[in-house]
Amino acid sequence: MVKVKLNSFRIQNYRSIVDSGWRSLAHDNITVLIGQNESGKTTVLEALHSFYTGEIIEDQLRSDQTLPIVSCSFVINARSEFLDFIDKRKLPEPLLKKLKGKKKFTLSRKWHEDKSSKVYVSGEEIFDFYTKENQEIKTREVATLEEIDS
Repeated sequence: MVKVKLNSFRIQNYRSIVDSGWRSLAHDNITVLIGQNESGKTTVLEALHSFYTGEIIEDQLRSDQTLPIVSCSFVINARSEFLDFIDKRKLPEPLLKKLKGKKKFTLSRKWHEDKSSKVYVSGEEIFDFYTKENQEIKTREVATLEEIDS
C-alpha cells in the first residue's frame, strides 16, 4: 500500500496570512495549533482544505488582491517512490532517471483571478532539469543564428 504523509506546508496570500513560511508537522503524528482568538488557526485549516479541494471563496481572498498559493510537502513510505504517483509516459527519460527513488515532493496550488487553480509539482531535480534544458535550447538558438548570419 502506498502511503504519503504531509510533512510541511506554506501558505501565502490567504485571508490574514501574507506568508506563513514553511511550517513542519510533528513527526509523531500529533500537531497542535495554538494561538489566541482571531490569530489564524482556522485560516490555516481552511487553507489546507482549499489546497486539497481546489475551491476558494471570495471571503478567503486578501483585500489587496494578491492571489493565494498553498504548498504542501509530502514524504512517501519506504516501499514507494514519487514515480509511483505520476504518468511516466509524460516525462522525458532523463528527468525520470533524476526522479527515480525520490521520497519527498512538494505540490503548490496557485489560484487565478477567476478562482480556478492549478497544481504544480516542484523540487530541485525538476528545476535543475528544465534549467539545463532551457540553457541547451538557447545555445542551439545562438548557434543557428550565427550559422544564418555567416
